[in-house]
Amino acid sequence: MIQPGTLYNRPMKRASWPLFKLALALALVAFVLSAVLGGCTLRPSSPRATSTVTTLSASTTVAESTTTTKPVKRPTSTSDWRSTTTVSESTSTTSGEAHPTTGDAKAIAAGFKSSVVLVTAIAETNATGYFQLQGTGVVFEQSGSYAYIVTNNHVIERTDGKASTRIRVTLPSGSTVTGTLIGRDSSCDLAVLRVKSKRVVAATFRTDLSELREGDFVVAIGKPKMLKHPVVSGNVIRMGPASQIVQLDETLSGIEDVIDSSAPVVEGFSGGPLLDYKGRVIGINMAKLVDHPGDISLPADFVMEVAQRLLDAAK
Repeated sequence: MIQPGTLYNRPMKRASWPLFKLALALALVAFVLSAVLGGCTLRPSSPRATSTVTTLSASTTVAESTTTTKPVKRPTSTSDWRSTTTVSESTSTTSGEAHPTTGDAKAIAAGFKSSVVLVTAIAETNATGYFQLQGTGVVFEQSGSYAYIVTNNHVIERTDGKASTRIRVTLPSGSTVTGTLIGRDSSCDLAVLRVKSKRVVAATFRTDLSELREGDFVVAIGKPKMLKHPVVSGNVIRMGPASQIVQLDETLSGIEDVIDSSAPVVEGFSGGPLLDYKGRVIGINMAKLVDHPGDISLPADFVMEVAQRLLDAAK
């Protein structure tokens, strides 16, 4: 009897050697017949073939990204202060500028926050009483206790064509100060304001746009501290004569060239900056197109020329 908790070991008889050899031979014959009749191959896979194909694909992709700067199809991604995208730079053999097609919008906007302000104008009229206009402005000069801001003229213009006499500027710190109108040019849709503040930083304007390319990554900022998504990103679509890109009002006769980008701006971005991958101002946002979620901006060299002319005229 087998006791619980004990192992029951019983000697096993070995099969006789001739029978073992016969069984082994029959098994081998059956295996070979099944292989031949079934058409199977016993050829090992080649890992080198897969690796070579992958490498060639990667090389082709890298070669394309380092020799061309193709525009990205619309619409492009948006970004706010909390989201980021990866950086991918492509180089050009004829240009000293890099031409990234994507970038970190959060980091670029964060580095620019001391140079962008919220502009609020009370646009009073005799017919309708008054209403409030809001847009964005960019600090372009700091002189002593004063800072000078460029924005769109339509941000501070009343419906009767006159400029508002009550302008408030919200600084990056959140404090609000009085804005003084230094000068404006309605034909260029630009205006210069002055505020008393040492707590802002003059932005860097990239006035040489000869190396701006289609597909270059851009960031637009609008109505800081007011919009849920004050930062959007996109790509340059084209830059050229305004007449070839957008139909402007006849009153905007002073505008010659514009930048068209896929940055999906909304109301409140007027007067705000269009930045390149280094956080330099390449344009001032002016209008949103109807046929695509893009942005029409005034080029930085044109903006600075008009702003300096208005500033000189006021001295």
